[in-house]
Amino acid sequence: SILLKSRDGAPFTTVDATGLADSVIRCMTAEGPGTVIEGLTLTGGSGHTGLHTSEATLGGGLLILGASPTFRDCVITKNSATLNGCGAYIGTASRVRFENCTFSKNDAGKGGGAVCSASKPVFIGCRFEANYARYAGGALHASVGSEPILRTCQMIANQAAFNGGAVCSMRSGG
Repeated sequence: SILLKSRDGAPFTTVDATGLADSVIRCMTAEGPGTVIEGLTLTGGSGHTGLHTSEATLGGGLLILGASPTFRDCVITKNSATLNGCGAYIGTASRVRFENCTFSKNDAGKGGGAVCSASKPVFIGCRFEANYARYAGGALHASVGSEPILRTCQMIANQAAFNGGAVCSMRSGG
């Protein structure tokens, strides 16, 4: 477990992945809830390749696979992914927790703000604003086997070209 915490909060502490051709943060090695990322702005991610083709990127801001970290008071903004999960891609067996986080101005094929795939993420007091999906789930796309929990979250001005400007749920529970 690690704690990655800014001293002055997200408005003053930015991790910018512009030009790196990858996700801003990847949690793929069974990180548990004791791994806490707090008070950061995460921007400029273009998604991770290697899980599909080089043209298909996942998780512009965050790529979370088989991990359950905690994100607190973070801003995930202005990331992109050619395939899914621009702000965050939350994959198989992940139980990530987001507390008071903002997902804004992210752009992806599915899940402009976040994609949940066979995972059980928890979003508490989060804000999804001005995210865009070229297909479905402007703010959140919950796909097969996912059980997302959203408590006191705000969905503001998110858009999808086809299904679910705010949320698109496809064979998911929660």
